[in-house]
Amino acid sequence: MNWVAANWYIHHLKGHVSLVFVTDNESRVHTYSSEINTTSCKLTVLDLPGFLQMYYPTLTTAKLLFDSLDVSLRSIQSKDHNLPELSKSENPSESLDSYIMPSAPSIGHVYPEYLPESALAAGLRSGQFLKGILHVSRFRPTTEATVALTDASAVKHQPELKEALAARSEIMIHGLQNRNRAVDGDVVVVRLLPRVHWKTVSSDISAQENCELMCILH
Repeated sequence: MNWVAANWYIHHLKGHVSLVFVTDNESRVHTYSSEINTTSCKLTVLDLPGFLQMYYPTLTTAKLLFDSLDVSLRSIQSKDHNLPELSKSENPSESLDSYIMPSAPSIGHVYPEYLPESALAAGLRSGQFLKGILHVSRFRPTTEATVALTDASAVKHQPELKEALAARSEIMIHGLQNRNRAVDGDVVVVRLLPRVHWKTVSSDISAQENCELMCILH
């Protein structure tokens, strides 16, 4: 329904029914709202976050889903960060330390930015990053997912990680924030959280939160 149709309906119904006009254009929210104030119509103009907050404040999952989709679209439209390429003579582990890791989203974003290919390659070579396929839980899709590792050969250079991954080929990711916009079936690159944040395997898998996602490859 466009703005003209919304106005037609509100006048046709002679004010007996209130209408809500939802748009994803923030500038139109202000423009249309000012027009409503001058015509005293029973018509409310909201963007989608405002609509969810006003009419469905308890649907936190819907809000998180919207934030995820919105950030994904913004990410596609924005340019990737231009970080320096790594030369073959550099030590991948040392070079990776010079990158600003996406531990927190930038201002105005919900999720951290993905790392460029050069940083991913360095992280995979050094064993700091791991590659695998994301599988989202059928029963708790908004909170639980696992990454089935497809290449963890580089961890042989890190005895601590090699020992930790010796008995398992999957890593738990808890929460949408750590999943960083990835969906079921994506080939992803992940980084393990510090060991102090690791959880032991138990029947309550919702307590697992062992890694965060760096990038979606496919």
